[in-house]
Amino acid sequence: MKTDSRELQKLTRLSEGREGVIYAWQDKVMKIYKEHVDVSSKEKKIHMLMEKKLPREVIRPLDTVVDQDGRMIGFLMERVEGEEIRRLANTKYRKAHRVDTRETLAVLIRMRQGICVIDNPAVKIPRTVRGWQHMSPALVAALKKVFEHKSRKLGGELEAMYAGLHSGGDVFPMPVMIAAGNETEEGRQTTALLRGEEVRIVWNEFCYLDRSERVVCIATGERMPWEAGVRYHFLGYGTAVSAYPDRFCFTAAGRFYTMAKRYGSHICTDGNDIYYITRGDTLMRVTVTESGNGIRPLAGCGYEAYFAVEAGSFCLVGRFGSGLVINCDGKYTELDETGRITDYGIHRDSVWGSWLVTLENGDGSFCACMTGKGAASVTEQICYPCSLGNLCIADHTLYVPMDGQIRAYALTKRVYRDFACEAVSVGSRLVKRGNGFLIVNDENIYCFPA
Repeated sequence: MKTDSRELQKLTRLSEGREGVIYAWQDKVMKIYKEHVDVSSKEKKIHMLMEKKLPREVIRPLDTVVDQDGRMIGFLMERVEGEEIRRLANTKYRKAHRVDTRETLAVLIRMRQGICVIDNPAVKIPRTVRGWQHMSPALVAALKKVFEHKSRKLGGELEAMYAGLHSGGDVFPMPVMIAAGNETEEGRQTTALLRGEEVRIVWNEFCYLDRSERVVCIATGERMPWEAGVRYHFLGYGTAVSAYPDRFCFTAAGRFYTMAKRYGSHICTDGNDIYYITRGDTLMRVTVTESGNGIRPLAGCGYEAYFAVEAGSFCLVGRFGSGLVINCDGKYTELDETGRITDYGIHRDSVWGSWLVTLENGDGSFCACMTGKGAASVTEQICYPCSLGNLCIADHTLYVPMDGQIRAYALTKRVYRDFACEAVSVGSRLVKRGNGFLIVNDENIYCFPA
């Protein structure tokens, strides 16, 4: 959006800091940088945050603000109101606002890990509190406001909250699954797969953005210019697929193709196939070859849909009416899940070929289901501190990234084991590779064990 000094003078000034001034604009806020700030360096990070998939609760830039000459001078954010987080330490306050122990404990865990610096895209953004729908509006606003601070230290708030919890006599339940022990043998090390000095940010195990702002295909080393707002995928022989909000593009046999898709939906590549959802709510597959492209409709998906693809197999979760239907290669499973989905993970067991679907709804509860040949049952007692898209599963063992360790849940035996790994955090994405993992972080990709 465009503005100038005259328009800014008409806005209500909310606060002022070293870098800029905060103004009220409609139901949002506008941050305008001061003249001494190097806005060009800020612009790159702001665009990265706008494109990066972050939890809904993270307050981040929504749009850039430019002057009449088209130069960026600031950005827009959601407006939130808050109060001191230490109120959680007051037992009466928690009872009056129906904030239960589980929700409070989730807050404390996040505070101890440190609130991420939103202004820096190289810093991982942790998963926020579950159960927002059942917390007071004032408390939700307070938690959101914390994310706007640039300090990882909260002074005495944390200690006061812990003291309030213990004095209130709250008890935390023990998990149903049994701990089978920790794996801490020497020699289990990680190896960085990319040259760190070349990496600005890693998007996935297939590509990253280098410090010259070029997209690099890890498999082939091919480099191409980066375009803001575009997600990049690569086919089996290295051909780049550029995904825009409403379409995707690629070049095959010397010809450039553009294909429309449902606005805001993602695409998946698997070998030389591209999977996407059409504007007519159909999951489609495009097979790209040198002699031409083949297009095949796979399944209808309803007005709300999530999908994943691996080894030629697809798993599609779609909402029809008030319920959800899982479609795994034409085999259907119904889920009695009527709530709003806030996070999801769809992962294939590379050994058995079955699919694990994990969903989180608006009240912070989880629904997990495995479908297909050799599917195992999934207990509701599993803890998911990370984004559900960061999990992985192999041979009926579910692997969950945590801070400094990987937790392995043996689903058939109902036990878990922890493996120490310094490169892992709740923001890491795990990819099973043989007897080890690829650990995909923002700054690099690691192989564990080395």
